[in-house]
Amino acid sequence: MTPRGVTVAVAAVHGGAGASTLAHLLGHGAHDAGVSWPVAGGWARPLPVLPVVLVARTHGAGLAAAERVARSWAAGELGESQLLGLVLVDDAPQLTKAQKAAAKRLSQMTPHGWHIAWQPEWREVQTPAADALPARVRRTLEHIRKLGAQVTAGAAPTTPTTDRQRQAAETEPRSAP
Repeated sequence: MTPRGVTVAVAAVHGGAGASTLAHLLGHGAHDAGVSWPVAGGWARPLPVLPVVLVARTHGAGLAAAERVARSWAAGELGESQLLGLVLVDDAPQLTKAQKAAAKRLSQMTPHGWHIAWQPEWREVQTPAADALPARVRRTLEHIRKLGAQVTAGAAPTTPTTDRQRQAAETEPRSAP
């Protein structure tokens, strides 16, 4: 069980990534962790495992920040909490070839990779309405909720394993697009 009913902690890898919006859309049990790696606290031992979803925008700074955090995670430098995956949120209506390549690479460096396409209507509202989301966004949210529930129930979440994920910590850092 995670602290105070948190089923998933949403952590931004940089300011303006969209973590607050994602936490809102995930609803009850989602916690906006801000720009920090969340770790459960308290007196209970062992500490509960916190399921974490990272969020980044697809601009150059966001992709570079996501890669740094993914490499830190792969190297075992981020402790106590369990990374579920990385959500990349488009920063423009169309991604460049370099952005698409970086997004693909990043999605292979974490247990799961999700992509939220550009949502022009989100620019005009303070917080998007959960009941008016595109089907792909709803499926992404549902998958994150399911994985978070598996961790909070004490089960290992279903995680794809690839050679690239195992080698992420060993690979030389690549420059951001």
